[in-house]
Amino acid sequence: MLINFKFFRTGSLLLAGVLTAQCIPAAADSHDQDVQALDKRPEQRAATDRLLQASADSIPALLNGLMSSSQQVKTKSLWILRQIRWKTKSLNDDPIATAIGNTARMEKDPALRRNMALAIGDLHGPAAVKELKRLASEDSDTEVRRIATHRVATVSSEKEFQFLRKQSADTSVVVRLAAGIELASLGDPSGRDLALKTVKASTDLGERSEAFDLLGAVGNPNDAAILKNAAESKTENFHSRYVAFRAYRHHQLIQLPSGERLDYLIKALDDPSADVRDCMYIELYHSPDPNTNSRLRKYLGEKGHVGYVEAAKALSAR
Repeated sequence: MLINFKFFRTGSLLLAGVLTAQCIPAAADSHDQDVQALDKRPEQRAATDRLLQASADSIPALLNGLMSSSQQVKTKSLWILRQIRWKTKSLNDDPIATAIGNTARMEKDPALRRNMALAIGDLHGPAAVKELKRLASEDSDTEVRRIATHRVATVSSEKEFQFLRKQSADTSVVVRLAAGIELASLGDPSGRDLALKTVKASTDLGERSEAFDLLGAVGNPNDAAILKNAAESKTENFHSRYVAFRAYRHHQLIQLPSGERLDYLIKALDDPSADVRDCMYIELYHSPDPNTNSRLRKYLGEKGHVGYVEAAKALSAR
């Protein structure tokens, strides 16, 4: 067995009381053994396959794996946890979020903490929001705070104005821009000036990318040319150029009346550009229109379309 997983074995957090028996039964020794094998090259692939096939049953062993002395075991355990969460929508997310958050407090590697923030951001419920807010406010790594800031807005069922405005005062420009993006999605364009200033003066890749995203989220008609020029620039970094392209497409979308946006997205799935179709997948995944799923199913059932892959990805992720 790996280190005892205290959050599921002791006190008022006994496994039976925290995780529903229907979703996450007690971990078998075989799952613990498979987790330990994740850093043994000859056994790694088979162990990964067994843990994935066990699905929710393997979650306690995988959470235990996050406390391993092996970075490979921790990294791989987290990856498998995220795959299981994507495939299994009916888990009790609160104890999982709490367990990952508690482990993140002790983790020294910022890259792993970033992945932990992403993993918590895959979950739902108050525990996930609580852990993400803590990471966004307290973590020493700028990228962890940026990721967690975005994920709070995604996970929370509330409009997190107070939290996001607090994040707008973070010491890092990239975190302030991230907060501005999420505020813009709630109708508050107050981050636009910072985005314009950043695009004009900053050469930092992360800052420029967030600034382009923020301008796209605000949707000010005066910013369309900035985004289009950056997307077509020969000197802009490839990543920030793609972000500008994606932001420009979102900027175009939100110029439309809300009742016309779903039609626009479905039609754009047939665009010959793979980059455009990828943007449409992201927009459809986040689409608030209640008819989105039925329209995607209709699209997938028709012949002669181009964007079947993107439509299927969007539908399965929703």
